Amino acid sequence: MNAQLGLFWASVGLYGLGFLFAAWRLAGARPYRFWPKLAILLPAFLLHTAFLWEHGLAQGRCPVATVFETLVFVAWCIVGLHLAFAIFIRLNSLTVFVMPLVLLAMLAASAAGDRASARAGAHGVWLGAHAAVDELSFAAFALSGVASLMYLVQESQLRRRRLSASFMQLPPILRLQSLATWLFVGGFVLYSLGLAGGAVAGIVRKTELACADAKLVWAGGVWIYAFILAAGRVRGRLSGRRFAWLCLGGVIFIFATFALANAWSGFHRFGG
Repeated sequence: MNAQLGLFWASVGLYGLGFLFAAWRLAGARPYRFWPKLAILLPAFLLHTAFLWEHGLAQGRCPVATVFETLVFVAWCIVGLHLAFAIFIRLNSLTVFVMPLVLLAMLAASAAGDRASARAGAHGVWLGAHAAVDELSFAAFALSGVASLMYLVQESQLRRRRLSASFMQLPPILRLQSLATWLFVGGFVLYSLGLAGGAVAGIVRKTELACADAKLVWAGGVWIYAFILAAGRVRGRLSGRRFAWLCLGGVIFIFATFALANAWSGFHRFGG
């Protein structure tokens, strides 16, 4: 356990260092190069991965069954997607907006406490896949919200014609608009697959579900909202600014109410 905690806090420390370095570069309107970023965040991500691996082995299941595990896993997915963008499309300045979210998730996980037990949920292929894919979709939604926030910051500066010194270090506004759109659409597809996996898991485990269950109502509402927003954006019926606001608001709602929906569920409680 001490070794696992060491991996956890070492990754948190490096994520904090990565954020401070990115903020320093952006505040001074200095170019944020790829290799210094990778030198800090890649070791942090590998330590994070090692922690999840060791924790999963200790519990004998996919580590996505408690509040602690969910927050740590979502943070891991966010960093993984962020690094993929940095490597393949070189969106380096995302770091200063992404890392606070990652640090918040990791510190919230630490505050929630690791109360996992070998009997906690997420046993079985379908149930583990359902939870893991759902949480990957939340990571995609989170990054879509980050891109939307960056878009709104730039759009506001352009509209008021007050460009900050760091403006030129941010990605082009149309690139951010496209990134937010396709991350949200990708998150919606993953979320749909996760819900399908959950339905199959319920059938396999012969779980009796109540249509009025808080988690099912919440999940259905999120799916409908995400479908309307994704379809409206892809069909061109939502402007970039309106989509960004709706996306950011939806992402905040998802993360603010997820734990409550689980707590009020009759069958879907963490660790149940």
